[in-house]
Amino acid sequence: MSSVGKTDLSGKKVIKKKVVKKVVKKKKEEPAAEPAPAKTAAVEPKPEPVKQEEKPKEQPKEPKQQPEKVLEPQKATEETTDGAKPDENTAAGAETIVEKPENVSTTEAPIVEEHKIEIKKGYVPDEKDVQRDVDFRNRLKKVQKSISSGGFSERLKKEKQTSGKMDVWSLLKSASTRDYESIGFKFGIHDMRSMLRRLSQLSKTANKKCPSFAQKLPETMSMDLGEKIVLEAEVANEQMTVKWQKNGAEITPGKQYQIVTKANKRYLIIDQATKDDDATFTCVVGKDVTSCEVFVQEPPVTIAKGLEDVQVVAGSDAEFTCEMSSENGKFKILKDGIDLPSSDRFKVKKEGAKVTFNIAGVAPEDEGFYQFLTNGSSSCAEMLVQEPEAVIVRPFSDLKVNFKDTAEFFCEVSNEETKGNWLKDGKPLKGDDRVKITETGKARKLVINEVQDNDQGEYTFAAEDNPSCAITAALEMTGGHITVERKKVPPKIFLDHSMKDRSIVVKAGNKIKLDIPISGDPAPVPEWKKGPKEGKQLAVPATGKRMWVNTSAEHGLTSLVITEAKLEDSDDYYCDLVWDKAETEGADSEYIKRQEIQIKIQVLDVPSAPTVPKISDVTAETCYVAWTEPACNGGCPIKGYIIERKKIKSERWIRLNVEPLPFIEYVARRMIEGTEYQIRVRAANEVGIGEASKACIPFTPLVCFRLHARGAKNCFRQQSPPRQFARVFRCIDINPIWIVTPANIAPCSEPTGLKVSSATDDSLELSWLPPAEIGAAGLDGYKLEQQLVGAEPEEWKSAHVEALLPGQTTKIVLDKLVTGKKYRFRLSALNRAGTSGYAEIGPVVCAAVVEEAKIVLPRHLLKPVKVKVGAKLHVNVPYQGRPKPQLSWTKEGKALEEHVALRTSLDSSVLFIRKAERWDSGVYDLQLKVGDDIVTSKIEVAVIDIPSKPRQVKLGEVVGNSASLKWEEPSDNGNTDILGYVVEKRDARSDEWYVVYDKLRHKQCQVSDLVLGNNYYFRVKAFNEVGVGESNATKDGANIPKEKTVYKKPDYPAMDFRIKPEFTQVLNSRRIVENYNGTLSCALKCNPRPKVRWYKNKVEIIDNPKYKMTQAMGIVQLEIRRARAGDAGVYTVSAANELGEASCSAEVTVKEFKSQG
Repeated sequence: MSSVGKTDLSGKKVIKKKVVKKVVKKKKEEPAAEPAPAKTAAVEPKPEPVKQEEKPKEQPKEPKQQPEKVLEPQKATEETTDGAKPDENTAAGAETIVEKPENVSTTEAPIVEEHKIEIKKGYVPDEKDVQRDVDFRNRLKKVQKSISSGGFSERLKKEKQTSGKMDVWSLLKSASTRDYESIGFKFGIHDMRSMLRRLSQLSKTANKKCPSFAQKLPETMSMDLGEKIVLEAEVANEQMTVKWQKNGAEITPGKQYQIVTKANKRYLIIDQATKDDDATFTCVVGKDVTSCEVFVQEPPVTIAKGLEDVQVVAGSDAEFTCEMSSENGKFKILKDGIDLPSSDRFKVKKEGAKVTFNIAGVAPEDEGFYQFLTNGSSSCAEMLVQEPEAVIVRPFSDLKVNFKDTAEFFCEVSNEETKGNWLKDGKPLKGDDRVKITETGKARKLVINEVQDNDQGEYTFAAEDNPSCAITAALEMTGGHITVERKKVPPKIFLDHSMKDRSIVVKAGNKIKLDIPISGDPAPVPEWKKGPKEGKQLAVPATGKRMWVNTSAEHGLTSLVITEAKLEDSDDYYCDLVWDKAETEGADSEYIKRQEIQIKIQVLDVPSAPTVPKISDVTAETCYVAWTEPACNGGCPIKGYIIERKKIKSERWIRLNVEPLPFIEYVARRMIEGTEYQIRVRAANEVGIGEASKACIPFTPLVCFRLHARGAKNCFRQQSPPRQFARVFRCIDINPIWIVTPANIAPCSEPTGLKVSSATDDSLELSWLPPAEIGAAGLDGYKLEQQLVGAEPEEWKSAHVEALLPGQTTKIVLDKLVTGKKYRFRLSALNRAGTSGYAEIGPVVCAAVVEEAKIVLPRHLLKPVKVKVGAKLHVNVPYQGRPKPQLSWTKEGKALEEHVALRTSLDSSVLFIRKAERWDSGVYDLQLKVGDDIVTSKIEVAVIDIPSKPRQVKLGEVVGNSASLKWEEPSDNGNTDILGYVVEKRDARSDEWYVVYDKLRHKQCQVSDLVLGNNYYFRVKAFNEVGVGESNATKDGANIPKEKTVYKKPDYPAMDFRIKPEFTQVLNSRRIVENYNGTLSCALKCNPRPKVRWYKNKVEIIDNPKYKMTQAMGIVQLEIRRARAGDAGVYTVSAANELGEASCSAEVTVKEFKSQG
């Protein structure tokens, strides 16, 4: 193999193998370069890299061992997506036309030369890369320190480690003002001033004496949301009644609050604490008050969707997005472990639980770790800032100068550090005494003094780091002998039928159009074919969707058109010109070949995906990545590879190298220990970047490994596990013989907050919080075990079917438990390093609520229950006792009758009789059994009715105008007490009874003020709360005698009461509706009784059944029955007696009846 170097498509010189060996040998003689800081131990010998072959489809050779150390290639900072970027120099759908211009000589098209890419070891990192590694570690340490602090200040963190307390009240008592913010953040306190006021009020009442309380409430209590709160106070006297208050308002017992009294103990029980229970609870006895400040902490706010790494260009905007588990959660944003300073460039937007953080105009110093911190978890992401690609801000244009004049090309780039090259007609241009090349700031200038004929051509300025940053212009002389025609885009090459072996290269996606002039008489018929001449050829159709042939005899052209060229279009194309011999000579018809043109079309495309990368030699920050080249190179040599990585929980891929890497191995650096990553690779050629390979197996950067035999205590350490274990980092048990575990990681701390969050009579729901310290090994899952108390034997068994509960699980429901039995539970966390300690709880009774058996009779049931006959009997007896209490009702030791209904709920039992009768009265017994405890209670029921009649009602003495009565109480009081008696009297000449006494307590009475000369009878009624019963009357009447008096009638002169007739109220005119009755009325005063006559239109009405005449009590009336139109007229009434006569008249009209509708 020759040692002469060649220049590849990117302009970089690639050294052949012999030269590489010499360089490597020379490096060995020089002092060893300082290794990267990430390497903490000697690196295991790396396999020798595989050289890329000229044929892309050939299988790569197996790597060979090489003793030299692999150094890390430079890390890039460009973010990529899954799709390859199109070439900026060739627009999609651009048209390439090949034809022959007139009067221009043509030459053979140059054949594209395939360049080999030598695969060699990575380069030594420069000082800048080494410093970036140091900065990466320093920033990472700050972030890890802030995560371990958990939002606490350093002083509070030390105090927590010393005392081991996490009670908010004790922390606030000992905290200084500068610690309030961190305490409020850790415990999710939104109103710190209110907490401090409550703490201040607590100090005022702490030492106050309360003689009514033998034991006061605890001063403070800190509970988690959903936990059971039990407030206990002890009074000095068992008979004392207490009142419970919350924030000064009295608490009434109910489902939320239970008030329990046991001897001197007074309890307030809250089954599940809510945020409203974050209040001041007081127990009041008279003027004595004891209070307890209860703080209810909400569950820690976790991060549902964490931050993702971001790669941006300096000067652009960056955005981080994070989603919390609660909309009301508090959060902090830190940079490199320090609170983010306030700036106009930093903007935080919160929409519900989603938080968006924007950085405007990113600068290089903004690079680092950004951390989103809540009181329950944190998320960290790295922002990588790369310098913007160079662009030409101020271009130059074509120049026309005179002979011997000066030509100057001037342009301005966006970055002062941009390096570039000047080219003339595509060849590098070097400065000399006549050609000056200068770079001043952003200005790039080319000056040509004393322009000559050979200076004419196209001049190009191209940036080294960005091939798309280039500009071209033509230089033309106006006084010389040669002119240069500037090339047009797209280029056109004219071919005639004598030209052969033409090659055309085009990128995939572009349009190809080949125009070939043809001539002949008669006109030849062109035939286009695709394929090798010796093999199978396919005819190109005249019409097609993507490839067709156009022939124009008028213009003498035949054209081959291919739209959206693809890689499979690369082949040899033949155009044959023939004519029909039969038309000219009259012989048999046959086609005779006249001319043949061969054109080779080569379509270039992006390469296919490389193989899945293999990961090995994983350290705390680095890993070794190796892969093989893709099966298809896209028709042109591969320039290199793009390596991308992402966190296992992220969707964003981060590009690790800026320029394509001309190797098939890479050392990925600056990774976070304990974080799972995946890596993929893309191949790139001159067309662009191809598809990405499949992601590698997830791996976790770790420091070193411990390898030991199963059951053995001794082990040996090494930087990386043996090759057979290289890709198995998530398993502890590799095979039956060896166990590989990370030496620098430890098991998680035990889970926290294990509690029974809810319970039923046959199931329990356990909840917990993740371990406070998870570490680099992560969290693989949980193991939950249970133990039945009292079982023989008491052994721990798995509480779930799965081998492990998933790591994101924080609660589990255990069903099919035995009601009333007691259980113990223990929970541990597992990761690659082993099992954590146990968090235990128990014994726990499997019951929704555990209460002792107790029948709580309301006050109205302590005395006989009275109900009227025929009314419904409804007896509701509250009770308590869990789980599954058993109740039974009996009546005086006998079973209840069928018409008695029972309804039993969780906390009460109801005895119901729809229509009570007297025989339903009696004593009902209720028995409550909970486990072995039995309690009973008696309820007396009295069905009451009105009393019967009093007995032996007798009349006593009659003295003057009074009489005395006596009687006995009724034989049946109606099953209730007699409230009194009602005494009534009646005159013998009348049937009406009059009440003498309405509410008499005694069974005797004296009736006075009787009328002399009358005979009276008496009766007595008894009444109770139901009503008045039947009466019982005396048989004999009481005769009240009166004195005899002689009346002498005085003589009075006779009086004359006669009066002549006079109408005090005359007749009124009436309007009567047809077929209806009408009445005429008037008032008459006279004595003796007059004779009354009625007239209609001065004709007397005599014995006419249509008219009814009445006269009574001075009222005279005439009723007209079913009036008709003929009944209208003037009616006159006349009254006459012996003293005189009077009359009055009225007009009557009859209105026609009109029916509605």
